[in-house]
Amino acid sequence: SIEVVPQIARQAAEALRSLQPRNVTLATGDGSVGWPEHAPFDRILVGAAAPQLPDVLLEQLAPEGRMLIPIGTADAQRLSLVTAGSDGMEVVEIDDARFVPLIGEEGW
Repeated sequence: SIEVVPQIARQAAEALRSLQPRNVTLATGDGSVGWPEHAPFDRILVGAAAPQLPDVLLEQLAPEGRMLIPIGTADAQRLSLVTAGSDGMEVVEIDDARFVPLIGEEGW
């Protein structure tokens, strides 16, 4: 997980310490550009709204990988499921949504 707000990242790390998970890695930084050094990813979950599909995140999807991302304006988005297929990306809009804005290079 990548969190742009250092205080929230610290709170998440503290909460996870008590659970002692073995398969969770946290980072503080610009999540809108993904985590290229760990790509490709089978799944990407974006917990903030982007104005459009970030190409840099699409490039980090593994073949047949999926990304769930809210896309739209600051006031209203559509939750979208993106699947990386052999013929390109398939985007299926699931439902209306309202998330906080994605902050960073590929966000607002």
